[in-house]
Amino acid sequence: MMRSLLAIAVVATLLVSGCSEDSTTNPTSDPANTFRLNGSGYSNKLFTAPSSDQGVFAIETSDGTGTMGLLAIDGSDVYGVSIVMQDVKTGSFTVNAASGVALSLTITKNGAVESWFARTGTIKVDTWAGSGGRAKGSFDATLEKGSSTMTIKGNFDDASITLEE
Repeated sequence: MMRSLLAIAVVATLLVSGCSEDSTTNPTSDPANTFRLNGSGYSNKLFTAPSSDQGVFAIETSDGTGTMGLLAIDGSDVYGVSIVMQDVKTGSFTVNAASGVALSLTITKNGAVESWFARTGTIKVDTWAGSGGRAKGSFDATLEKGSSTMTIKGNFDDASITLEE
């Protein structure tokens, strides 16, 4: 519970800055700290965190749990991607909340909050350098909200911090 509150507090702090842009470039060549949405009203829409260390974060707690996030603002709408891993390490991981690997997208539009959750997908962690280092990798998942679905593909290159509990 404490970790969830901490992650929410970090995301709320990051809300003060952000940007996004629309592009039609190939998702595999997108710059760091971006994600694309397809489906449910989005067509290859690119969202970009404002810089390599604003609008992005990677947190490892003393018990080894990791949370990574990307934040983008499109006009007055806010898009936040959250990745939670029970055991922070490099490798390729299948999204499975029961085993501690989860991805979600929270969209705030006109004051209304939508929560989308990955039911299938892969998170690839190429680097996790611990406190003061970088967390780098990519993600690809199918998100669901009720009977609606969309896909998300993106990558992250976040500054990493360790929190002592």
